[in-house]
Amino acid sequence: MEEWIGGLWDRFITRTARRDHPDAAVALTEVEKMAGVLFRAMGGDAGLRVSPAQEQRHGARRRWLSRLAHTDEKAAHAALDGETLRLPPTLAWFPTRELNRDLYLWLIAQAAHDSAPGAPWIVRNQHATLAALKRYPGLAARHRRLLEAHLA
Repeated sequence: MEEWIGGLWDRFITRTARRDHPDAAVALTEVEKMAGVLFRAMGGDAGLRVSPAQEQRHGARRRWLSRLAHTDEKAAHAALDGETLRLPPTLAWFPTRELNRDLYLWLIAQAAHDSAPGAPWIVRNQHATLAALKRYPGLAARHRRLLEAHLA
């Protein structure tokens, strides 16, 4: 009986602590081929390959409920090195598949415009955002939708 109650509690607290939207998840495998083409078309290194990022402990502060449920301890962050553009294996941050797919496209655009190696990640992201929006003003509407959805 105790195990059964414990199992119910664990499922309840884990579901309650979730901040993602599994029903709206988009997998990297769905956009992988397009990702490489888009990255190169936007000026990214033609020799790089696209692959899934591994989850790693991030060390950021978590909400009380996340700590209680032991969730959100790890995350797969987009990263660019000399050989590979690593993207999260799935994205489910937003409540719609369209926004999660747009997030993949935005991460690719940012990676293609990352021109401040060695700078702190926040500075690199700011520079990449400005460069991508300047070079491709058509991305502004997508960027704005992502910002508004995130802030909501």
